[in-house]
Amino acid sequence: MNWEQLWNEMDQNLPDQFVFYDLGTVERVGSKSEVVEEIQKDQVGVAFSIFSSEDLSPVGVRSLLLLTFDEGLETDVYMEVGNILASRVAGQIHRRVGESILITPPLLLKNPAVQRLVQMKKHVLTDCNYQHAHNGKLIPLRVTMMKVEGDNTGNA
Repeated sequence: MNWEQLWNEMDQNLPDQFVFYDLGTVERVGSKSEVVEEIQKDQVGVAFSIFSSEDLSPVGVRSLLLLTFDEGLETDVYMEVGNILASRVAGQIHRRVGESILITPPLLLKNPAVQRLVQMKKHVLTDCNYQHAHNGKLIPLRVTMMKVEGDNTGNA
């Protein structure tokens, strides 16, 4: 499998759902066409770079997973949700291409940075909605995966 084909099938690397420790479940909801286009002014994001350990050259291709959620929610909780999603994607890519896949530590982004990233539509590989269900509450989440060209080192 080549990387271009992998980019085109990135949506298949995201899990449909997972148990989130003792904090409920996280589940994909709706379809790609139902994703809200605009990031609200009260939303923040957590970003992770995902790349092949065999391509650590200064110029290469990597993907970025961006999890957006409402500001005011416990950031550490949603950093961990993002970490689980990024780890699952890395594992799926590894199984498909046979290379070691690395993820960077999370980078918390304020709303203006999230807005700029989401506006880079031509680089979006997949965009989907998730919800975190816990204690009878449903917390909406959005996952955007993007193709990023350039430096493969450092944080997202």
